[in-house]
Amino acid sequence: MLALPLAAGCGKDDAKNIVIGPDDADGRDVGDMGTAGDSGGDDDATTLPDGGPLPDMGPLPDMGPVAETVTTTSGPVVGAETNGILSFKGIPYAAPPTGPLRFRPPQPPAAWTTPRDASAFGSPCPQRNVTTGSDFGEEDCLFLNVWAPAGAQGRPVMFFIHGGAFVQGQGSNALYFGNHLAERDVVVVTINYRLGPLGFLAAEELAAETADDTAGNYGLRDQIQALEWVRDNIGAFGGDPANVTIFGESAGGVSVCAHLGSPLSEGLFARGIIQSGAGCGNYPQFRTGTLTNDPAVMVGAQYVSEVGCSSSPDVAQCLRDLPALDTVAAAWDLPSTGLGLPPFGVHIDGAVLPDNPVARVRDGSARDVPIITGSNADEATVFTTTIPVATVAAYEALVRGTFGTTIGNQILQVYPAADFARPKDAYNALFSDVGFICPALRFAGFAADGAEPAYTYHFTHTITGPGAALGAFHGLELFFVFGTFESAPNYSPNDNDRTVRDDMMAEWTSFATDGTVSWPAHDRLAPSIRIFDVPSSTANEIREGRCADLVSIGVVP
Repeated sequence: MLALPLAAGCGKDDAKNIVIGPDDADGRDVGDMGTAGDSGGDDDATTLPDGGPLPDMGPLPDMGPVAETVTTTSGPVVGAETNGILSFKGIPYAAPPTGPLRFRPPQPPAAWTTPRDASAFGSPCPQRNVTTGSDFGEEDCLFLNVWAPAGAQGRPVMFFIHGGAFVQGQGSNALYFGNHLAERDVVVVTINYRLGPLGFLAAEELAAETADDTAGNYGLRDQIQALEWVRDNIGAFGGDPANVTIFGESAGGVSVCAHLGSPLSEGLFARGIIQSGAGCGNYPQFRTGTLTNDPAVMVGAQYVSEVGCSSSPDVAQCLRDLPALDTVAAAWDLPSTGLGLPPFGVHIDGAVLPDNPVARVRDGSARDVPIITGSNADEATVFTTTIPVATVAAYEALVRGTFGTTIGNQILQVYPAADFARPKDAYNALFSDVGFICPALRFAGFAADGAEPAYTYHFTHTITGPGAALGAFHGLELFFVFGTFESAPNYSPNDNDRTVRDDMMAEWTSFATDGTVSWPAHDRLAPSIRIFDVPSSTANEIREGRCADLVSIGVVP
């Protein structure tokens, strides 16, 4: 993916109180979407079958959730049962990555014998609230959460990896609560993993401590550790460790791609769903730079200098002595990515990730598993709200400035401003296609060449009210996949929203159950793309065929 120039962080345009992204708990808004919907209860049950009134027995006692104890390999945990769904929150899947364990692969948690209260979420990992500019979280953050149907045995497992550009997010975000999916007879797991420099710092001084001469990708190793925990423990919660589907959105989708290409993840999952994962490409190399990416160690050296450790006689120890929130603050002082965020994330290190997942899928060296991959029709709108593109001249200058004059002119032939209502709409369409939609479609074609099926989708549904101004924006589909409209308390879903929600939840859980969906598998020569909207449909082409043009120009590899 070629990063287009963006404003620092995500912002709102002229529409007021609108949804702009899924990460409310880490400082990005889920937005003000109207008024809260009803609970779906039966308000008419006020008479006996013979028509007489119910006797007045006074208020019923508040029974509260029922405690439930499950024994894991580390010790017993006490969760709760509510409305037939068990929930266990804040279970440690690894030791706190503090002190000497900072910047090292995760280790197993210490065992316990006294039942551990699992009724509250664990701390999020250190990160910045981009709305307030304040840093929060604790380094002891490697927790996961489980939702399961009561009495379940051998049920499919859905393992979710949150987004946030590898510098934000947490598995305890209300948007990701798994109770509604669990009502559809699956077990749901959400996780925290290390973020920013604590999760992905690639410094030569850290590599020198290791046997494989590499550093970084600690957050990706955390995800693998959590998958190993699922393998060893999920059976006690009613899940089938041999039937795990990993799914993630944005950076979580990129993570799913990485697991497809990582030998350390083999055998830990049966299939994957990649939501807005940018086509699984453009991972930086550990030590080798490319035209579009500096080597990860260059970013690491800049960071070491920024925190004042470059002159230390023991750089690694100096890095470990930094207060956790100071490590976050320093990250935001580095030159940002095209998304206006610190330049940390998954990179090709030769150990966790030996090569670009796209390359491994193309040459057949990646594990061949069924996948779903796709994106939203208006991915770019949440990122470009503060970029002025008021005139045709401004739009054309922006495209040429990004891609160079020669390629820029070719792109402008494919995306002329005259084809769109506004120059800004042309820019949003180009950004969405180059950054998300076309790479995902391209990756689906490569994956479809394997023995296992690949499915692709395009989410075009929009919400009502002010949020409609952003279209089918980045992250919007999460409300529908998890069915968690209540996580946006000021939005009341309408019948169309509920239809799309039921459709997506049915498809995702069917895929997690046995790998099947209701639309045909993708083929590069005969594409089949599920369109999530009302009504739903299947198409053989999207974006008016512009993706093929971007491939021919060389912008989408």
